[in-house]
Amino acid sequence: MPSKSDDGFFERFERRPAVTDSVYIDPLAHNVVQDPHWVPLVECSQSPLVRPSPIHGRNAEDPQQLVLTNQPIYDEFGNYYGAFSIKGADATHPVATYSRIEPSSVRVHGMLDSSTFTRCRDVSRELRGQGVLVEWPLYHARPKKFPDGEGDVGLLEFKYMVYDAYVEMQRAYQRVEPARVEGVGKAGAVAQGLLGMQFGVMYRAMLTNIRVADIPLLAKRGDLTKRLTKSIEALQQRDLHTFVAGEIVNDLDPTKPRDRETYLTTALPSIMGQNLARFHNTGAYHKYPHPGNWSIAGELVDLDSALLASVFPDDAADVSTAKKLQEAFEARHALEYVTEYTDSDPDDALKRFNDAYRTHLDSGGFTQLEMLALESQTRDLQDFMDSDYEPDPYIFNLSLREAASLWYDTLESFADPLTDDVANCEPKLDAASDKYMDALAFMAAEQINGLVADDGLNNDGWLEVGLASMFEATAVAKRVYRTVEDFVIEMVRQKQQLEDE
Repeated sequence: MPSKSDDGFFERFERRPAVTDSVYIDPLAHNVVQDPHWVPLVECSQSPLVRPSPIHGRNAEDPQQLVLTNQPIYDEFGNYYGAFSIKGADATHPVATYSRIEPSSVRVHGMLDSSTFTRCRDVSRELRGQGVLVEWPLYHARPKKFPDGEGDVGLLEFKYMVYDAYVEMQRAYQRVEPARVEGVGKAGAVAQGLLGMQFGVMYRAMLTNIRVADIPLLAKRGDLTKRLTKSIEALQQRDLHTFVAGEIVNDLDPTKPRDRETYLTTALPSIMGQNLARFHNTGAYHKYPHPGNWSIAGELVDLDSALLASVFPDDAADVSTAKKLQEAFEARHALEYVTEYTDSDPDDALKRFNDAYRTHLDSGGFTQLEMLALESQTRDLQDFMDSDYEPDPYIFNLSLREAASLWYDTLESFADPLTDDVANCEPKLDAASDKYMDALAFMAAEQINGLVADDGLNNDGWLEVGLASMFEATAVAKRVYRTVEDFVIEMVRQKQQLEDE
């Protein structure tokens, strides 16, 4: 074992021997990993491993190449990767908290549950093989020893130490901030989760380690230009001919400010939309496509929670087209970080994202109502929203959910012999979150062929109601298209008349 004076490496953080049977290294990564038999565990703030920004709780870079050589490599599918990071190696403040998204229901700050690696690796391999821009896990191992502030301890003692610190923190919260105290059930879940947890360290490759959520802070620090330039250069090393924005990217000069802005406002939204479509076409479901899980090269990262039934068959029960539809809506919020920094038109970026997503989505996995919901996102309703049209008082007294229920019930009664189509909608409506329930319900009856046209409700009416509902703009929803309004009012009156009779 090297001495503590070697290159100053051990003066600032320690490396620990890896558990032999836990070591995995990709055959193509041997030139990147310095020594697979040891893993780093940072134990002081003055570490040579650095986080790209504060949002990276357990992700670090190795600029001094003490762990990784940082030599660009290609995966088994010929995809270029030039950025590398270390995940789960921060033991400076191993604070435990309850987390419903972790497989063990507990998250230890800076550290990684080793059970997530196999999923991340296998899902990544399948996605990369199908042209999806994602991270490439290169290496994983479990440390044999862990720091306790005075020396090294074994895994069990370390977990006891983490749990004791958790208990002390809960007591402190009880005294000064009672609202943050976790209940008995969560505390029990933390204890049980820690007992069965194994900690691991993972190395991974990407086009860039910078996330979309990093943009505001890096711009403020003056680091964004350099990072963005490298990200564009990395993308230019990829074969992008199958991406709509590929030609735009390849024609850019990343050293020019105007070209960097063109990338952020024009190319990146399109790449993200098309990449999410490819992701969903494989049957995958990410769960958390927030700005912290998109890189500024358009990659989807942090695959430890991603579901993919073609790799893990049991995932099929937890993936639905309704969930993927909701994910498409949620993913758009990452664009807000881009448009805020560039001071560009948010609607333009949204349209580029949506157009790329819809165009490249395999609609065979989506119902007509879900495709209509996506289509509605790209329609310009500004003229309609700015109009002075005053709706019938019935509309003001009819909530979106009440209208959805009324439409659904009425159209279902008209559907025979197409009731199977309506029944098939119910699981999707039940699975959708409340945020999108109304929009999906409004459009559920669209699956009943010909009914909409027969009742004078054209596709534009469906799309406009869908858009208003999905943006939760109640004021706009109350001023719905006149043909839609008349249709709803007539059904209300017919239903009341039947009840009176």
